[in-house]
Amino acid sequence: MDAEHLARVGEAFLISLFISIFAGGYVALISHRAEKVRGGMLAHILHYLGAVGVVGAVPGGIAAIARGAGFLGIVMVAVSFVLISVVSLWLYALVEHPARAALTPQEDRGWTEQDARTSGL
Repeated sequence: MDAEHLARVGEAFLISLFISIFAGGYVALISHRAEKVRGGMLAHILHYLGAVGVVGAVPGGIAAIARGAGFLGIVMVAVSFVLISVVSLWLYALVEHPARAALTPQEDRGWTEQDARTSGL
């Protein structure tokens, strides 16, 4: 791949990054409404970066096609955004898991005699 093709790939990446910064913010906001992030500021940042990566793959591929980056350029841009999302969301899971584990009840009583009497079965 020569310098001209690399420049086109870089332009496609930047175009997609610009689009996905805003669209990823919207996707992260919708996701936060569905289920809260409990791992603190780092978890929020990683969740946002994961959303940016997920959203950026398709516009990146389209921008690479529009810029004439070739098949390898298209794959490079799309895969780079997918890798950004995979790494970000994996790190997000590492940060978020302990916070969610602290919220779950630790003891399961099982089915008690009182439950059986009040169940109406």
